[in-house]
Amino acid sequence: MEIGIDYKNEDALIKNNYQGQNPKQMPIYLVVDWEDATITAETRNYQIGGTPARQWHQLVSAYQLPADVDAANLASDIKTEYLPLIEKIRSGFETKWDGNNRVGRFTEDARQEMWKLKECLANGVGLSTIYEEKYTEYLLDKEIIDEDGN
Repeated sequence: MEIGIDYKNEDALIKNNYQGQNPKQMPIYLVVDWEDATITAETRNYQIGGTPARQWHQLVSAYQLPADVDAANLASDIKTEYLPLIEKIRSGFETKWDGNNRVGRFTEDARQEMWKLKECLANGVGLSTIYEEKYTEYLLDKEIIDEDGN
């Protein structure tokens, strides 16, 4: 798997959500393209943009990351902590034509590992985070929150 994450600033993934949306910070996702064997990261509001077709057809998975993930260390954290698990899942992946679309299929073992991956990433297991004071400064600086924390 090729890791295509190359952020220089630890706050590179901290972005404002669309006006009036909660949370005020755009959610961060680790995106695993099972078909192309690539791993990237992005911010995205699925309520606004919907689910991309390749994700809908299980060729790609998006796993939400904690809001305070350190973007500058994300590639090395994924390589060290998660790459073996991701490669194990990919070994249980194949594409099939369902009569209308090319879709991804996973073995039962791969599906079990996907749940483990989702839970660990959501809880930030093995991921570097921005220090709390610095993270709060970023949120204030980017006007994601105000002085009262709202």
